[in-house]
Amino acid sequence: MRFAGYTAIGRFERARVAVPAAGEAGDGRGAVLDIAFLDGELALSRATLLAWIETIARAHVEYWHGFTTTRVLLTVVPVPGRPRVVFGRVVPGGGVSAMLQVGARASEADLAEDWILPHEFVHTGMPFVQGRSSWAMEGVATYVEPVIRARAGLKPEAMVWREWIDNMPRGVAALQNGLTGGSPYWGGGLFMLLADIEIRRATAGAKGLEDCLRGALRAGGDATPSERWPLATWVERCDEALGAPLMTGMVERHLGASITVDLAALWRDLGVRPDGEGVAYDDSAPLASIRKAIVMGRRAG
Repeated sequence: MRFAGYTAIGRFERARVAVPAAGEAGDGRGAVLDIAFLDGELALSRATLLAWIETIARAHVEYWHGFTTTRVLLTVVPVPGRPRVVFGRVVPGGGVSAMLQVGARASEADLAEDWILPHEFVHTGMPFVQGRSSWAMEGVATYVEPVIRARAGLKPEAMVWREWIDNMPRGVAALQNGLTGGSPYWGGGLFMLLADIEIRRATAGAKGLEDCLRGALRAGGDATPSERWPLATWVERCDEALGAPLMTGMVERHLGASITVDLAALWRDLGVRPDGEGVAYDDSAPLASIRKAIVMGRRAG
């Protein structure tokens, strides 16, 4: 059953959430999230959990210009004695499906701060990239998740930058190891930040990483999230959307090569620095206009 998706068997409650589908927003075609609540006690009501799931799904609609696929099974697994959302995972094959472990003591405040479900929904917008390429899949999900929440008004822009300033150092070793070692999450996330900057710089701000991701998803069609692609296929379809071999160039420069990233210089060029619990901006920095577009989307200034 290696390539089967999640299947719920036994005692569970079923619900559905309707959201616009990828590439079809506004034409009447909808995506369906089938939610299976497995047996077990939760402090949160079903209505609260469904409203939260719908909020996160609609945040993805805004980023992807429609939800990532037409149908997803999300299995909610109660975890006794635990607070917060505990764990999540998307698996390939058998249709697009995800599992989310929710602590029995999770509160509405925990849901408001959760990054796990938004992260897993990012995976429903990508194929499973074959080979030693977890840095690509996890890097996209790690990098894009806070951006999606910020654009939907669920996370302040300043806190996205603070999160990156605090955590991107964990990815430096991965780039020094040619993306074959170190953290695939933050190593991949740092790669995606650098790729996003390169795309925006090369296109004079006309395109960003989101265009790469949307284009690859559209090229693969509705089954993309349950398929397995070679890295080269994903990169090629990304570049087709960008109109230039920009992701190809990034992969060629970084994969298998030792690259040292000067994060202090990068933050300085972007015009962002820690300030108290948040950040301060320098709009005179050379990459300030790119910084403004990265988190909140394209805008002037």
